[in-house]
Amino acid sequence: MADAAAAGRAATDPVATAEAAAFRDRLTAAGGGLLADGVRRDATGMARRMLARAAWTPDLATAFALQPHLPPGWILVTRDGTAVVGEVVVRLGAGERILEARADLERVETELRGAESSAEAAAAAASTASALAAATRAELDVARAAESAATGARRAAEESERMAARRLEALVREAGWHAAQAARLAGEVDRARAAIPADPATADDPGAPSPDRDALATWEARAAELRARRDRLAGVVGEVDDARRDAERRRAGAEASIAMDEGRIGIADLAAARLADREQALAADRAAHAATLAEAAVREAEARAELDGLLTADADDRARLAAAELASAAARERLRAAEERSRAEEHRDLEARLGRDALREQLLVELAGLGRLGLVHLEGVAGEGVSSEGMPARSPATTPGLVEDATADAADDLDEGALLAAALDGAGVRWAMTPPPSEIPGPGRLATLRRRYHELGAANPYAVEEYASVRARLDDLERQHDDLRSAVARTRALIVELDTLISEQFRTTFRALEASFDARFRQLFGGGYARLTLTDPTDLASTGVEIVARPPGKKPQALAMLSGGERALTAVALLFAMLEVRPVPFCVLDEVDAALDEANVGRFTSALRELAEQTQFVVITHNRGTIEIADALYGVTVGDDSVSRVISLRLDEATELAERRRDPLPVGPATGPREPAATEPA
Repeated sequence: MADAAAAGRAATDPVATAEAAAFRDRLTAAGGGLLADGVRRDATGMARRMLARAAWTPDLATAFALQPHLPPGWILVTRDGTAVVGEVVVRLGAGERILEARADLERVETELRGAESSAEAAAAAASTASALAAATRAELDVARAAESAATGARRAAEESERMAARRLEALVREAGWHAAQAARLAGEVDRARAAIPADPATADDPGAPSPDRDALATWEARAAELRARRDRLAGVVGEVDDARRDAERRRAGAEASIAMDEGRIGIADLAAARLADREQALAADRAAHAATLAEAAVREAEARAELDGLLTADADDRARLAAAELASAAARERLRAAEERSRAEEHRDLEARLGRDALREQLLVELAGLGRLGLVHLEGVAGEGVSSEGMPARSPATTPGLVEDATADAADDLDEGALLAAALDGAGVRWAMTPPPSEIPGPGRLATLRRRYHELGAANPYAVEEYASVRARLDDLERQHDDLRSAVARTRALIVELDTLISEQFRTTFRALEASFDARFRQLFGGGYARLTLTDPTDLASTGVEIVARPPGKKPQALAMLSGGERALTAVALLFAMLEVRPVPFCVLDEVDAALDEANVGRFTSALRELAEQTQFVVITHNRGTIEIADALYGVTVGDDSVSRVISLRLDEATELAERRRDPLPVGPATGPREPAATEPA
């Protein structure tokens, strides 16, 4: 009964039938699946029942490939939803064309809005540039007017300066002439005074008239007049000099103003040129934006027209789809009813076949228990039907000897079970042709027989072989398990040994590094001390290292609290300590002395010289003190041909050459100082 119930559920479940299971395997191999598996929340289970016979495929080609294997009532849907494939019907949809058109329309609208905003920005920039150009032109006109006025003022100043210079020159000439005349008259007066004889009479009477005295008075008056005129001309010359200097100052101011105005005019011209270029660029951008805007408008109109056509076609397709879905629903209802009837018939047929097979097996069991008597009875029931050997059977009542002989011969050739099955088949044919002599067994009898049959169970003839294989597999796994456990134990012991060795080496190296670091710190700082401490001494795998330093004259503090030069020098001390504890054949230092002063550079070079005995250093530096201790210098230069060249210099060879050049030339006993050879530098 349990097998019959399971068979009934398999007949009613659309996913559990053999055909559906085979189709589902093909579907999974093709990369598809059931739509019911994609339902995440379905409280009533209605959605899963509705999608029980629906499956999806990656594409239409896969759906066409799986169409011949579709179970009755099943459908296939492509992943993108553009096609629905049934047993004999394929429905193709418009796909995502409407959504694509809407997306294109939205993209075109976005581009249109962007073009409009760009056009507005360009128009605003153009108006701003136009206003700025107008203001610049106004400033240019004002500057040009100021330049014209300054040019006129400069010309007027130059003209007045020329006139003042001519007047000054004339006044200077006239003053010179008058000075010469005054000198000449003064000489003549002196000569006249010297030439006038002394007249005793006149001397006694000063008031007496004398011609010479009158002439002398006249010349003296003339000389006084000339002196006054000379003084007046000197005052005029001073005024003219003042006017000339004032004119020169005004001219210098006018020239400075003109230079400033010319500079402003040049700047204004450049600004005007840039504004003109920008205006042209803005005009070109405005034209391009206008063309883009027009193109976007055309595309928008085309997209809207296409969208309207698609909406109209979609409405028609939806109407046809609704009608087709109604017809399909009615067909599905009819198909479902037919499937229900077919499943019921299959269920009844399956129950009948199962009952018949169970009854046959039970009969074979019972007859096998009877032995040869059961076989003889079956052959007697078969009568003239088909015997176990395929020949007409004889009646045991008429020819018992023949039956016994035939049965003995068959037992030699065939198995007893096969003979029973053949005899039962012959009796079944006879029973099917003749009505039963009595009533058929009742349901209770059949149930008892079925229960006895199921209680017997089925024997496994391969149990011994399976036990042997499983036992061998178990022994192999146990052996592997023991090997793995021993390997794990050895690995753990090795890990413990390595951890111990690493810890010992780390502690030894750390103590040596700490001592060397303190010594190098004292050497580089000229005193003080430095310490290295572990943040977690119990866990050397994840511990950190802290640096505590005390430069001379300061208190102990962490590395972060030191100055930049102190941190750099502390780092150099730690690096040198590492190289001292674990020497390496080659080391490159890049600008490690950049933050050091001259005193620290001296100590740095001394320590570097000590370590250079066991490690070769390549130092990249710009410090002169570090360069002086090097054995060789390498530099890169670029010539006129733009080709990089590497220049090297051995300092010992250069020093030897310089000393040889500084040494005086040897003097021979007879020839005097030796002349330098032609190949040696003089």
